[in-house]
Amino acid sequence: MTILYLFLMLIQQLQENDPWVMNKLNIIDDTEELSTSSSNLQNIILETRNNAIDEAKEKLTYYNKIFNSALMLYEREKTNDQFVKNFDTLLKPFAKAIEECEEKLNALTQQKTWGPKNGKLSFWLH
Repeated sequence: MTILYLFLMLIQQLQENDPWVMNKLNIIDDTEELSTSSSNLQNIILETRNNAIDEAKEKLTYYNKIFNSALMLYEREKTNDQFVKNFDTLLKPFAKAIEECEEKLNALTQQKTWGPKNGKLSFWLH
C-alpha cells in the first residue's frame, strides 16, 4: 500500500469515527420542533460542514497528486543513494505518525466491537 492510500484511509476513518461529528449530527436531527431561527442555525451549521468537507476533498486531490509525484520521483531515483537517503529522512517521521494513528484508529474500531457492559467480545480473533 502506498503512503497516500494509508493517509486517505486515515482521513476516512477519522471522519467516520469522530464522536463530536456524530453527536453533533444527532443533535441537529433531534431539533425538528425548534423555531425558525434554530432551523436557520441548523442550515448554517450543515452548510459550514459541507463546505469543510468540500475543502478537504480538494486538499485530498492535491495531496494525491503530490504524493504520487513524490513516489514516481522515488521510483525514478531509486539508484541515487543520496536521494534515497534524503527522501527516507524526510518521510520516516511522516510514515511513523501515520502508522501510529492507524494503530490507534484500529484499536478504537476494535473497542467498539465490545458488547455493552457484558465484557465479552462480539468478534472472534483469528
